[in-house]
Amino acid sequence: MAYYGQNQQQQYPGKDAEAGAPLVQQQGYPPQQGYPPQQGYPPQQGYPPQQQTIIVQPQATSHPDYLGFSIFNCLCCCWCIAIAALIKSCNVRDANNRGDPNAKSLSNEALTLNKVALGVGIGFHLIWIIILIVLVVTGAVIFGAAKNSYETNNYDDWDFGSSSDSDYGRR
Repeated sequence: MAYYGQNQQQQYPGKDAEAGAPLVQQQGYPPQQGYPPQQGYPPQQGYPPQQQTIIVQPQATSHPDYLGFSIFNCLCCCWCIAIAALIKSCNVRDANNRGDPNAKSLSNEALTLNKVALGVGIGFHLIWIIILIVLVVTGAVIFGAAKNSYETNNYDDWDFGSSSDSDYGRR
């Protein structure tokens, strides 16, 4: 009986087979034969046949969310209405990602709020500009009237009293 490592002279396939050395069969083992042809496995008993599962994902809708319009209105127009429009715009984006059919109505609401915010913002800006123009014109008129009053009334000719009439004792 030979143990592994005792027979150093034994050659193995692949080690020196390329060099033309003869292959030596180990003692005590019968020659190996090929495996018999394999056939498919028989169906398992007790398990129902597998059903095919189809997952249908809803189509993402692409209704506009007007997020940029909402951000513009927050920065430049009526921010108190534009914040509501911004929230609606985020709701539209979420509804689009979910494939929600209400995305179109949410999109219309966001657009309406943005238009209202833009209109109110433009109205406030126009009122502010009109007030500034009125103040500038009024200030110019008042300043002009004061200047004309000064020029027409020659304050240099006014007599505030002579030194002889003074009560201060200057003579």
